[in-house]
Amino acid sequence: MIRNKTRGFSIIEIIVVIAVVGMIVFAGWYAYMQYGKSSAVGSTMGQPQIPAKGAYLGAWINPTNPPKIGKTVPGWQEIQQLSAFNSIIGSSVAVLHVYTPFKAPLPVTTLAAINKNGSIPLIDWSCGNVSQISSGADDTIITTYAKSIKVYAKPVFLRWYWEMNIPDSFNSQCDGYGNGSAYIKAWQHIWNIFHSVNVPNVAFVWSPSVQKDAAQYYPGDTYVDWVGVDGYDRKGQGQSAFSNVFSSFYRQWSVHTKPIIIAETAAMATDQQAYLQGIQADLPSKFPDIKAIVYFDATGSAGNWSLTGNGVTAFKSLAEASYFITSVK
Repeated sequence: MIRNKTRGFSIIEIIVVIAVVGMIVFAGWYAYMQYGKSSAVGSTMGQPQIPAKGAYLGAWINPTNPPKIGKTVPGWQEIQQLSAFNSIIGSSVAVLHVYTPFKAPLPVTTLAAINKNGSIPLIDWSCGNVSQISSGADDTIITTYAKSIKVYAKPVFLRWYWEMNIPDSFNSQCDGYGNGSAYIKAWQHIWNIFHSVNVPNVAFVWSPSVQKDAAQYYPGDTYVDWVGVDGYDRKGQGQSAFSNVFSSFYRQWSVHTKPIIIAETAAMATDQQAYLQGIQADLPSKFPDIKAIVYFDATGSAGNWSLTGNGVTAFKSLAEASYFITSVK
């Protein structure tokens, strides 16, 4: 008869086991401390993941509008300024804007540079004309774009035809303002093409302006991955400005249980520090469903929103805060 021989552990063996377990625990803790801020990274072919904790920090970086140096690829000017921005802030950001015309090819060289920076592209794809899109006249353009994003094979935010709910020259070309049903039909047509091509790495961002109600333009929960919104501190309201600008929109749209991205926001130089301090104070407690916030570091139609002076220091403080994800490497 075979019998199992058993014996107790020696003190040395117990010490070795404790040491090994301790090393494993320490390694896990160290990895969390080193890489915790980039833990929202998705799989190569998946959509941008929704942060379980905190929010992505991003920017459109174009404060000096440098010459294109012979380049015509969308986003190339911004990439030229990226190194200087990272140096000033002391880190990268997790989301970077790239604005592209509707009929232009996907700017793959710009996306590659964004990916190298440890960032997710937020592709602001211009509108085209809603009736023409719905008719199928632009199907080749849309299908080619969808296939190109699929080939890119890394997470992408796609924001087609933003701020459709305010009257401006941009909207006059697209024929979406005041025409919610036509806008929705075009949005759903684009979405259907992307899904027929099976593009798994794109998140559709529906992004109105905070200035006017946008309910008539909402394509439906099935067709939206992230709810976006653009809003600026236009009145210089200090530290309460962020909450004042976005609270009403947040209450209306957070019930859709979609992650929310503040796709464009900024303050003028005199109010930047207080505005950004308000974001840092209010976002975790008052707006837990906001999972990304992207600063407009550039000149816009209403003035210069570029980070400067104490605003740079305040944005750097956001980047250093553990709540904000600044890299997806």
